[in-house]
Formats: sequence, C-alpha cells, structure tokens
Amino acid sequence: MAESSIEVFEITRILIADAPCHFLLEIIVRSAFMFTFALIFMRFLGRRAIHQLTSFDLLLIIALGSAMGDHMIYPDVAILWLVFGIATIMVFYRVQNALANKYSWYDDLTEGSPVKI
Repeated sequence: MAESSIEVFEITRILIADAPCHFLLEIIVRSAFMFTFALIFMRFLGRRAIHQLTSFDLLLIIALGSAMGDHMIYPDVAILWLVFGIATIMVFYRVQNALANKYSWYDDLTEGSPVKI
C-alpha cells in the first residue's frame, strides 16, 4: 500500500495549503469584487428579489451564491467568465419575472398558486 503524502493535522497545510501567503491578498481583492458585483446584481434584480422571496427566488440566490463563492478562493477560476454567466442568468430572471407579471398562467406554472386548506 502506498504511503500518503498528507501529514495529518499539519497546521500550515490546513490554513494555507500550498498557496503562497501573498495569494491571501488576491483572495481579498476577489472577495471585494464579488461582494460589489453581488450588490450591483441584487440592485438590478429589483425589490421583489429582496423583499418578497418566493421559492424560485430563494433557489436562484442560493445557486448564485454558490457560483460566486468558487471565484473568490480558487486561483484557476476566472472572474470574467462568472460575470458573463451571472449576467446571462440575470437576463433570464428578468424575462421570467416579466412573463410572470404579464401572464397569470405562467406565474402559476413557475411559482404555483395558493391552495386553501
């Protein structure tokens, strides 16, 4: 059986892995950029996305948060690709909201309709 190259509970590996210490500065810059981008993104989504969350809205926000998180800490993941991906999702979200506001049957299809108990 091959011997593992991982030393258990090695504090340096746990805290910074094999990245140079100055990569922490890049993480700060990436995180600041992603936070600013998320604020701008939420502003363009409108008040409905913040004050009246439906299950669709909540799922969208969780998925976007997950996608944005990878770009903050992984050095091999380009931020520009995320910007294009998020912008595309934002356009689809706005179209979905416009269709839901215009057609009640579409709103019922995507969001469901209330049921009296």
